[in-house]
Amino acid sequence: MADYASLNKRYYAIKKYLDQSQFETPIYIHSSLSKQSLKGEVYGLIHNPDITFEQLGKAFANYKNWCEFIPLHLNVKACIYQRINKRRYLTFYVGRKFYQAPEDVYRVRYRFRLVTMTKGYFNVVLNAPYGPAGTSNYLLQLEVMKVEDKILFRVISSYTPSRRSRFGTSIYLSTKGKNKTGFTVVGVGNDGKPVYVRGIKGIIERNVIRYFLAGKAFMATRKLPYDKRHKALLQYWFLETEKYHKQLYEMSKKQYLKAKLHERQNQLELQKKYNQKTDITSK
Repeated sequence: MADYASLNKRYYAIKKYLDQSQFETPIYIHSSLSKQSLKGEVYGLIHNPDITFEQLGKAFANYKNWCEFIPLHLNVKACIYQRINKRRYLTFYVGRKFYQAPEDVYRVRYRFRLVTMTKGYFNVVLNAPYGPAGTSNYLLQLEVMKVEDKILFRVISSYTPSRRSRFGTSIYLSTKGKNKTGFTVVGVGNDGKPVYVRGIKGIIERNVIRYFLAGKAFMATRKLPYDKRHKALLQYWFLETEKYHKQLYEMSKKQYLKAKLHERQNQLELQKKYNQKTDITSK
């Protein structure tokens, strides 16, 4: 169950971990895996006096705005919004970490729901029945709660893997992903430094925090003029990922900006085509 009371209870249960966080923004990350679900969740305590909680809630409640920040994630090549029979949908074009054209990647269509919006709490849920490589039951959830002069973000990302996706993951973990880590500390090395989780849990944690940082970037740049906002979003997101260089680094800032600016143009063209198609069919 997701509501203010349960999130508030969860906050006090993990508060000691947030207080002890080694990172600039206090975060707590948890990952779990089973045959039915690969799930990651991140809690982050953010201070941003430039935007009120009410303004933040209104911004995240607008499903169109999600296509402004979700594509900051390396694997999201574009996002378009649609309204079908009074329901709101977001289609994520999902691919590899490098630049890809939208016609070369997989589309995952999420239904967007604003579940709760109160004075100090809101909850947005995205669900998609199917994804790439036979995966299913996709969930992307954002809960936000006011905590004194700060804001608590909780982002959950989960899906059901398939035999094909598990095989692809095993290949990745034996090659490019072999030395990559997550964020959960599982021990201490001989040098006294923390040892971080690897493998599938590492993938889960890297993925969910990239979504978290996208939401954080959206909040931080919300007050900027619209024509300057997108480049500021890209700059902010990349600089935030650099704070977790060991876990999140994939390419240089120059490479990231070049790819994402190109993907942004693709997205705008996709949205324009969809809007034109909708205008024609509605006449």
